[in-house]
Amino acid sequence: MKIEAPISVGELFDKISVLDIKIDKFSHQLDIKIGKNPYKDAIANVQNERTELLELAEGLWSDQADVFYLALKDANKQIWDDVDEMHRLETTPWRVFKLAKIGRRIAKVNDERAAIKRKLNNLFKSEIVEEKLYQ
Repeated sequence: MKIEAPISVGELFDKISVLDIKIDKFSHQLDIKIGKNPYKDAIANVQNERTELLELAEGLWSDQADVFYLALKDANKQIWDDVDEMHRLETTPWRVFKLAKIGRRIAKVNDERAAIKRKLNNLFKSEIVEEKLYQ
């Protein structure tokens, strides 16, 4: 089953950037593991979803949109890396201080990410606009 839901242009580009990061991460896992690898199916699923979303984004790509896409990808990669670091810290004795620091960094990058998505929505005059209501 496939569900189609209306989303903003910014959310579409954001989702594609996350899928590209997943492909990079899963591909790296395939490169370092030997034998049967659970990531093989995951990559196929992610690539399928990415293909569907790229079809929706067809005609939206431009030099300016590409700049926003790359900024989203960079922000999402930073958040991904920070969350990975949080998982690694779960068993360390000094984790509370470090986790708080990482959490603040994630919140800052997420705010930047929301601003980029808003710029994309403005660029394309998106009828749907995501709103962030926290402070």
